[in-house]
Amino acid sequence: MDDILAAVDEIESDYEGNCRAAREIALEHFAAEKVLGSLMSRAGL
Repeated sequence: MDDILAAVDEIESDYEGNCRAAREIALEHFAAEKVLGSLMSRAGL
């Protein structure tokens, strides 16, 4: 439980920065163009 609370405190200490970082990760790895392109390629389309 202490580790969880420490992690939440860390996130909240720079909430805006962590939001930006999470958005960059999501755009890099989960962008529809990338996901659908990869899926279609694996499906042979």
